[in-house]
Amino acid sequence: TSQTRQHLGFIPKKWKADFQRTTFCTLGLIGLVSYQTLLLIATDSFMNRYEREQGPEKEFGLILDPFERTPAAVSGSAPAEIESLEKESGFGPDQAPQSMACVERVLHKCQMYACLKHANGTVTRDKRIMESRDSLFGYPGHFVHRDIDVERKSMTQGGGSRWDAGCAVSDKYKFVYVHVLKSGGSATKEFIRKSLCGEDDADCKRVDEHIVKPVGCSSAVKQYPDYFFFSFARNPFSRMYSMYSMMDGFPKASGKKGPGSVTDEFKFDQFVLKPTERSKHTLMSPSHYIEQSKFLFSSDNCPVFDYLGRLEYYDDDMRTILNHLNATVMLQYMDSNGGRVEPVNTWGSSKKKSKGGDLISAYGSEENVIQKVANDYRRDFELLGYSTRVVPSH
Repeated sequence: TSQTRQHLGFIPKKWKADFQRTTFCTLGLIGLVSYQTLLLIATDSFMNRYEREQGPEKEFGLILDPFERTPAAVSGSAPAEIESLEKESGFGPDQAPQSMACVERVLHKCQMYACLKHANGTVTRDKRIMESRDSLFGYPGHFVHRDIDVERKSMTQGGGSRWDAGCAVSDKYKFVYVHVLKSGGSATKEFIRKSLCGEDDADCKRVDEHIVKPVGCSSAVKQYPDYFFFSFARNPFSRMYSMYSMMDGFPKASGKKGPGSVTDEFKFDQFVLKPTERSKHTLMSPSHYIEQSKFLFSSDNCPVFDYLGRLEYYDDDMRTILNHLNATVMLQYMDSNGGRVEPVNTWGSSKKKSKGGDLISAYGSEENVIQKVANDYRRDFELLGYSTRVVPSH
């Protein structure tokens, strides 16, 4: 009946029209969102492919080390920029501002920015670095200037108090050297011992300990907070290959010590991609695999050091440090050796020779290996200013 139909809810025409319009609009909106989503996915896929196919710009590309220094760059300013810096600061050629790494505290963590220290002692932000999108700026190669609220804290990884690890302290020259494993530490310790204690005094026991002595790094920060702390950093890609090569000096199988004794069987890609397998092949301490940043920074990213050299420019940066300390005895010893510090552990360079003589050949085209190193040592890359997209040539 007509009454029954009304109770069963025959919808009025007006309601039907409203419902149809609402349904149409809803379906149209869903279609538009779906189209935009598909467009974004397609664009992202295209850009990823484009970036991969570009030469120097491709992700994890195997290109040369970008930190190519000129003599002027070593001293702190590029030639084309010196004149503008002098005009900006108001000082003459002998008073050009010094490029530094400034540290400020932001949200309970330390952050670095590029700055310039002027002849009158004032410090300003370095606009050249800030305005350059392509510039990589890290602590290595720069003196550190701390804001007043940034104090020196103990590093995350303290190190021991022996000559083969930890810190070396000189009361005479008021410095503390922080030993970072696999970053020129053995060569630096050897240089310090020989220059200050003599070549035949292996543990510096024949000289007064105020000349130099080994000290635990955490203790050194507390006992000598006003001394000059320095160390050296290394490209994480290069450091990883050095770790790998050093296994040949610590084989697990007895009687097999020597070049290739471990690495001929345990390949580099396996070493990187399967870290839990390393202990099956070598007796080398796992402490060598620790990130550099744990030796150099506190847990809140505050640098322990006052100057961090680059291993890639070791001799230049060592001379900068010694000049700053006015360490004449050490400078004289360095000059007597041709102006350089002799390397100690050469496992990496020996192994690279078998791979064509450079690090790019050692890494090959294994992008998964490159990405694994970049991920595992992400904090080192970020704090030290090295690119995760560039494997250096050496």
